[in-house]
Amino acid sequence: MLAPTATLGSARDSRVGDGALAVANLSAGAKPLGSFQRVAETRTGVACAPTDPPNDMSSATTTAPSHLEHQFDDAQQQRDAATTGMWLFLATEVLFFGGMFLGYTAYRIYYPRAFAEASRHTLIAFGGTNTAVLVISSTVMAFAVRAARENRQRIVATLLWITASLGMVFLVIKGCEYAKEISEHLLPGRSFHIEASDPRHAEMFFYLYWLMTGIHALHVTIGVVLITIFAFRAWITDAFRNHDTPVDLLGLYWHFVDIVWVFLFPLIYLVNRHG
Repeated sequence: MLAPTATLGSARDSRVGDGALAVANLSAGAKPLGSFQRVAETRTGVACAPTDPPNDMSSATTTAPSHLEHQFDDAQQQRDAATTGMWLFLATEVLFFGGMFLGYTAYRIYYPRAFAEASRHTLIAFGGTNTAVLVISSTVMAFAVRAARENRQRIVATLLWITASLGMVFLVIKGCEYAKEISEHLLPGRSFHIEASDPRHAEMFFYLYWLMTGIHALHVTIGVVLITIFAFRAWITDAFRNHDTPVDLLGLYWHFVDIVWVFLFPLIYLVNRHG
């Protein structure tokens, strides 16, 4: 009669020991399921398959694009934010150039004869050539943006090189035009001289001419530098594979610079030139 009692007591002690082991593992920070699994292995001598759930967060982290910044949920959200930022920047540029265009238009309305006479002294051959150069460069940039979306990195680099080269051609032509105008004493200041019925307001025309074209040339210079850097990165480091947003935004900036010149050219060189 004592044997069954001893057997029951041994089983009860074994269960109590197993429970104590599980509690000890829990207090040590182990996962509950893994603790009972090890207890089962101890009692049965058979290894069980791991039952811990996979870490989904670590998997998501490893599959995230390398160019994705931590503050964005996905690549599309990052692209939308960057595009919105660029359009806001271009809006401020429109206000900046718009103020100069408005001032020029107001003076031209008040002093039409003086501005028409001064406009005839501008070098239309230089201006027309530069217009063609920028229009071609804008077309090439559009092809570069398309190639970036198709991950054709060598073509992207080549087209960016061509765009930057055309931008430099524009600057060289503009520099030659400036040099000729300075030699003709058309730079406002003490040495300014022009044959016109109203020299004082004709000089105002050239004040505005140098201001607007000079600031535009500065924007072209910035664009050429950025495009050259992007071309190096596309050619050497393959920086824009599966990440065409920077090239797309640079294209927006370059198209804006071209559009500003498309408005500048007729306003300065053509209006009332033969009136």
